[in-house]
Amino acid sequence: KTTCRGVINWTRGSSLSGDPTPLAHSPPTFGRAEVRRSLAVGHVDCFVQFARAKRAEDYGPGSTDNLEEALPEGTPSWATLNLEGSLKVTDAWELRLAGVNLLDVHYKTFASGISAPGRGLRATASATF
Repeated sequence: KTTCRGVINWTRGSSLSGDPTPLAHSPPTFGRAEVRRSLAVGHVDCFVQFARAKRAEDYGPGSTDNLEEALPEGTPSWATLNLEGSLKVTDAWELRLAGVNLLDVHYKTFASGISAPGRGLRATASATF
């Protein structure tokens, strides 16, 4: 069975008092789009996580949004390609393997002063007792 799923968050806000200014800490549009293939013994997911750009003039007042960490024009858009799979070995054991940010995109999530990690590989073994 194959399923598709998407989630998107769009937030917009401005101050109602005085001069209309953008509200601090309003993230740019972001989300996730996923295709999942369910198998008898697990699943395989391919998904994209993304965020749209945010212009410098759309940042709220003060330093809450970390405008000093953005480029002069604001925060650029970004998207990562990810692949994840699981294998149910027994009723009690499950193995998971994931490749994240496969295209090794450099990005910062909104209002973060920290660059996100590059390409990664994650392996997990889970047991139920």
